[in-house]
Amino acid sequence: MAIRVTQSMMTRGFLLNLNAGMQRMDKLQERLYTGKQINRLSDDPLNLQSLLRIDTTQNETEQYMENLNYMMGVHAATEQALNNVIDVVSHVRTLMIKALNDTNTFDERSVIAAEIASLMEHLLDVGNTEYSGTFVFAGTDINHRPLHPIIYDIDIPGYEISDEANREARIMEIGNDVILKFNLNIFDVFGDDVDDPNGEANTLAVFRRIVESLQNDDWEAMNDAFIEISDEFFRINHLRSEYGTLDARFRASHTRHFNNLTTLTDLRNRVEDTDMAGAIMYLKTQETVYRTALETGARLLPPSLVDYLR
Repeated sequence: MAIRVTQSMMTRGFLLNLNAGMQRMDKLQERLYTGKQINRLSDDPLNLQSLLRIDTTQNETEQYMENLNYMMGVHAATEQALNNVIDVVSHVRTLMIKALNDTNTFDERSVIAAEIASLMEHLLDVGNTEYSGTFVFAGTDINHRPLHPIIYDIDIPGYEISDEANREARIMEIGNDVILKFNLNIFDVFGDDVDDPNGEANTLAVFRRIVESLQNDDWEAMNDAFIEISDEFFRINHLRSEYGTLDARFRASHTRHFNNLTTLTDLRNRVEDTDMAGAIMYLKTQETVYRTALETGARLLPPSLVDYLR
């Protein structure tokens, strides 16, 4: 059965098709202008879900890298502090070997005692090492200095352990369910008995006993103190070696996250970015189609009866 086609039907169909072509060109122009394939939710719902997952993974990876950057900064500050402690303790061992030489007089040993007392003050400063405005050896209470210098003896520096200083581990997440400890506390560095001024496992107490033995010219005490400072030297050196192994873990994790972030960025660009060459070619094609449609419509749409009645 034949269908009667009226002029209004042809006009309406022509305008609908012409508008559809204009919409396609408008969308292409928007993609070229923004450089993005997806500018609103309705553009590509399927790929939009992929972009959301990529965004979530990217944000997590960037946070892991920020955590690692902070941990590496604390690690570097801690290693430098440990190196300072090792250098000081090593120098004190050398001074003690010199002091135990029979050729030295009491006055010469007194000078050595004063130098070691000065080095003890330096160790107190090292114990309060800061990174980014926080104290690296204070445990989890990083806003309070762990050591407070006090007047213990006119010739020997003294100190008190802060009530806030603790042995708690500082941890951060460096991967999905991967948590790592990255700090040392004041008890790790100077010994478990650092809160006891007379403690045996206390580097600072050993320094004080060294100074006292030199001031009193006590040979037996000097020998005992030399053995103690040697033990502390090897203990801290071992601690530095163990802690130094964290650097390799930090760098390996950082490199892995950096590579993942690069892969995610490339994947996002492939999904989201406009293929400029292809889009321009398609736009030119649509322009040609649009112009052809205008020319065809102008020829095929006949004049109305009103035009003849004029």
